[in-house]
Amino acid sequence: MLVEDRAIGEIIVRIGQHYNENIATRFLRPLFAQILSDIDLGRHIVNLTEHSEDFVLQGFHLDDLYFGIISLSKFIYMARRDILPNIHTLTEESVRSAKDDRVYRNMAFNNLEPNLNVLTDMLVELYNAALKYDKKHTMRNKRCIAERIEGLSEVEKFLGKPVLKINSL
Repeated sequence: MLVEDRAIGEIIVRIGQHYNENIATRFLRPLFAQILSDIDLGRHIVNLTEHSEDFVLQGFHLDDLYFGIISLSKFIYMARRDILPNIHTLTEESVRSAKDDRVYRNMAFNNLEPNLNVLTDMLVELYNAALKYDKKHTMRNKRCIAERIEGLSEVEKFLGKPVLKINSL
């Protein structure tokens, strides 16, 4: 199903801007190398965050949007689990290797957790809007696309925040 919803498009653009300006920075990108080594995960994240204007102009398929939501929620989960607990060690190693831009690097590391929280809130908003759109545009007696996407039920666990249930609308 091709989605042409302005509100969803605006959320996607905000997510892309926030991700690219605050999370996928030159200072933090090396920390995410292991997480993004999963090719499918990385591809879905790139599709959602770097091609957001394309989605708004051309529309996008709802199943692709769901895969992007799943991938970005996994990314957030793994960043919180694997990177945040070790952030001070990683910061020290990184700062020792390059004195230039020390203030910017420290800001990026110190603001990673709040920036992940903002991204989480935006992703919950996108998930809920997409699910409502999906349910609204599903023909009677048919299953919505969300019901056919494996892993979508895990988004709430990955984000650590409540989201709409697939069967609740």
